[in-house]
Amino acid sequence: MSTSFNNSFFNKVRLEFQEFLIIKEKGINEQTKERYLNDFDYYLSNYILEKVMIDDFYNIFNNLKLRDYFSKRKGSTARATITNLVDFFYNNLKLTPEQYLSIKKELRKYSKESNEKIDFLTKTDINFIFSSSVDYRFIDRDKEAKVIAPVIWSLAYHQVFEQTHILKLKITDLRLNEGLIRNLRSDEDGIILKWMNLDERCKEILQEYLNYRNSLKIKSDKLLIIEGKEATNGTINKMLNILNGRVENCNRISTNVHVQKFNRSRIYHALIDTNGHSAIDYIHLLGLKKNTQFDNALKQYLTDINTNNL
Repeated sequence: MSTSFNNSFFNKVRLEFQEFLIIKEKGINEQTKERYLNDFDYYLSNYILEKVMIDDFYNIFNNLKLRDYFSKRKGSTARATITNLVDFFYNNLKLTPEQYLSIKKELRKYSKESNEKIDFLTKTDINFIFSSSVDYRFIDRDKEAKVIAPVIWSLAYHQVFEQTHILKLKITDLRLNEGLIRNLRSDEDGIILKWMNLDERCKEILQEYLNYRNSLKIKSDKLLIIEGKEATNGTINKMLNILNGRVENCNRISTNVHVQKFNRSRIYHALIDTNGHSAIDYIHLLGLKKNTQFDNALKQYLTDINTNNL
């Protein structure tokens, strides 16, 4: 009897896909590779695992899955990841030439969508997300999710951490008593501020989480523990889906939620609140290398000024 793709398949394909990227995308840097893998993890976790029958590789890229994926993933590598994944399966003889061309034709529909208007969470959205009104009922381990999910949302919004940073954070990167958290971007850029001040709301959320984490007696130096294990992209996405996948929550939010949108929304809100003066602060936090979410926020802020929306 046929069974669906499972975690064993996921881990095997993820490793082989990394090797494929290194060969195909010569000169790819570590940060870009991590973005590819974030998109890969998101796609397989949300559309493939336990949802598609083994050997039904063509159905991995059906139009409904692709449409939903591209409606939620707007990053610079979102389309390239899927294109590379299609090439990977074709090169491994999992897709026929006819199927390959059909999927490529479908992907052309989304080549222009990546340039669509980038949206932001409103302050009303943020107030709801960090309120007691969020509904966690019927979620597996809902009591734990109520403590852990806000940590992820707050690190992404208040501290502007990308998903790769959230995964890498260690207990030693946090000095809660001093109100500081280490800026992991400083590992690769000496001009970046090494320690960031914690937002007061983030401090409260982290304190509650640490009290819970300490009760677990987990032997790990990683900060984020979900379901008794070190966090993964899959379990982080599960916490984000509390906001996206529940009618009681998504009906209260103006747009779907992901880490990148938290990042750019925070920067955009700060630019509004400071009449643009916070731009230099974010350069100090993020560095001078291209940062897509900073660029998106600044572009929107300047557009609003030019059209007298602010």
